[in-house]
Amino acid sequence: MEPGSTASRLTPRQRRAVGLIAFSLLAIVVASLAYLAPALHLSGTAGPNNTSAKLGATAQSPPWTFQTMYDFATPSVGWAAIAVAGETTVFKTADGGQHWRQASRVLGNVVESIQFVDTTHGFMVTNVRHRLYRTSDGGAHWAEAVIPDDRTYRITFTDARHGSAFVLPSVRYTAQTVYTTADSGATWSRSPNLPLDGYGPMVVRGAEAWVGVYETPASRPHVYTSMDGGVSWSRVEVPRPRASYPVYNGTFYLATQVNLLPGSGVTVLASVGPVCENLSALCSRTPPDQTPFVSFDGGLTWTEVLLPPGAFFYFDIAYQDAVHWWAIGKGSLWKSSDAGQTWQETMPDVPLPAPYQLHVFDSKHAWARVYPSLAMVTNDGGLSWTRVIPPKVS
Repeated sequence: MEPGSTASRLTPRQRRAVGLIAFSLLAIVVASLAYLAPALHLSGTAGPNNTSAKLGATAQSPPWTFQTMYDFATPSVGWAAIAVAGETTVFKTADGGQHWRQASRVLGNVVESIQFVDTTHGFMVTNVRHRLYRTSDGGAHWAEAVIPDDRTYRITFTDARHGSAFVLPSVRYTAQTVYTTADSGATWSRSPNLPLDGYGPMVVRGAEAWVGVYETPASRPHVYTSMDGGVSWSRVEVPRPRASYPVYNGTFYLATQVNLLPGSGVTVLASVGPVCENLSALCSRTPPDQTPFVSFDGGLTWTEVLLPPGAFFYFDIAYQDAVHWWAIGKGSLWKSSDAGQTWQETMPDVPLPAPYQLHVFDSKHAWARVYPSLAMVTNDGGLSWTRVIPPKVS
């Protein structure tokens, strides 16, 4: 199996490209796994120039009605995809979203995701029978690619040619099936199955691969790693989340999710929580105990990640590099230069809404998608943010 680029270190662009194109068949997963989808959430149900406005400026009636999906390959080059009346229109910007021009159109009632791995190669999923499209000219033209299985729920591309597709198991809590492609999704090959309790997205860096787990009843937290592209797997123990478990005599689940840091290092979110099969009041009031950890030695040792003060969560963190991290909460931006051990607050010029997903290019440039149809960009390290108004579909 060849899950990704053969380079031993991911560039920031490649790391961002492991953004996730996921089908919303995740609805059948238990509610306790809702946190396992930090990246692009998908719906799964059946131009003119524009200026940008500073956040907090007087709001006017938005010129759009339909959800807009974004992706940026660089701080200046990006795309917006809008589906109206069974047709998806793709727009492109070369100035960070201040002006847009229509690039192309494809079939699709809803844009489920759009992902560019560089300024010319991209992938898009629409909900017309879950079509997967690919482009090699910056979005001017799209060709339909292949989805390997009707139960595919997540597709990840690490470069213009190599990707992985993850298929939900037909039996609950059994190993999922993984397919890989080396020709941009034209053909797929089935890979050896993940470990029986392996679950969630498999993350790859060259021949190195990691996957989290879901199991019930809960045992000791662990993940799996492979150094041969997923042919063989080794179990890696993870510390147990800090917990003050309430009085609950039911069954608990264990879940771990893995994220590869740019260059080197890995983070794991370990969670233990009650399985609320009968939705009892006590169970529903018992949130999972979740603790993030980071390792820079392949999982031999782990250090607990400390979140910024206030109402922050693990998935609020975005990674500039292995040790420089950003986190946006309700109205505030925090940064860490030591892999989450300490944080310093950056005061933006206006309160920031909680972003749906934050992407960091470098110390000065980042963008965030804000649900449902907004995007924000910063060019000064987060001191000021500009709201991008999406283009109109003519």
